Amino acid sequence: MPKQATLNKEEKELNKLVDSYKKQIRDKGEIESWSDSFLVTVRDKFRKAARITRGYWTFDFYETLQAINKESIKRDLIAETK
Repeated sequence: MPKQATLNKEEKELNKLVDSYKKQIRDKGEIESWSDSFLVTVRDKFRKAARITRGYWTFDFYETLQAINKESIKRDLIAETK
C-alpha cells in the first residue's frame, strides 16, 4: 500500500483558511451579504497568508482569494494590507 502524502505546514495553514471561509459562508451567508469591515478583515487575513505561502497555494485557496478580491473591488474597498 503506497504511503499517503502528508501536508506541510503551509498547506495546512491554507486549508484552515479555506475551511474558515466555508464556515463563514454557512454562518453569515454569501459573501455579497457580508459587511464591508468583515470582508476587509477576511481579505487581509487571506492576503497576508498568500504572501507568506506563495509557492504552496492550492486551487481552493486561489479560488477563494479571487472571490474575496472580486467582491472587494466591486465594493471599491481600500486595501489595508501593506
